[in-house]
Amino acid sequence: MTLLFEKDEISRDAFSGFLQSARETGTLIQKHLERTASLVQSFKQVSADQASEQQRKFNFRDYIYDILSSLKPEFKGKDIRFNIECSDKHQLNAFPAC
Repeated sequence: MTLLFEKDEISRDAFSGFLQSARETGTLIQKHLERTASLVQSFKQVSADQASEQQRKFNFRDYIYDILSSLKPEFKGKDIRFNIECSDKHQLNAFPAC
């Protein structure tokens, strides 16, 4: 299969459309990679907290969001919504695994 650009038969509009599509695809890939990295980090933090027996200071709201992020696959396809009303200033000095 010979591509149009290999035969010098691609139009400016077609090439411009290709570039726009490539930009959108790149942006989408980047957003998904950032989301994946965030989910992995949340999962690692929750796992570490569950295995740790050490007391530490942590932001309560962030901890709740981390837990919900790690559980998101369990809620997929279900009509479940969470409304968290908590100040980002609440700090706890506790055992996160408890």
